[in-house]
Amino acid sequence: MAKINAKALKQATLHMIDFDTKRPFTFDFNALAELQEFYDDPLQAMAQLDKMNLKAMRAIVFSGLVAGAMAQGKEFELNPGQVGSYMTGLFSDEERFASLFEIIGEASKAFFPETEDKEEADDVEEEGKNEQEPATK
Repeated sequence: MAKINAKALKQATLHMIDFDTKRPFTFDFNALAELQEFYDDPLQAMAQLDKMNLKAMRAIVFSGLVAGAMAQGKEFELNPGQVGSYMTGLFSDEERFASLFEIIGEASKAFFPETEDKEEADDVEEEGKNEQEPATK
């Protein structure tokens, strides 16, 4: 299970996304807690986005929408199945679908800035391992 450095968590931004209607979306502690209802390790769900895992996509969108509603002091009235049904419509509109997941990426990077920095450092380190030094005699 990945560890989250609590000091690295930042204030989450509230985004308005075009879903079934304009809805608030945020990726904050409440979103992580909601996501934990689907995945023991919320970061595992985030890692599944790159693999286009549909279950993870729906869970992340649902969790961010719930947290967005909470941030505005409102109840979120959709269930995960209804969120998935609205996401079906997004598949036919590539621009809206891409926009939604761009917001998710931005929101998660803003919330976990040290995770992004660590990933970049790991990538640089890995690239260095793949480069071979010229042979000397």
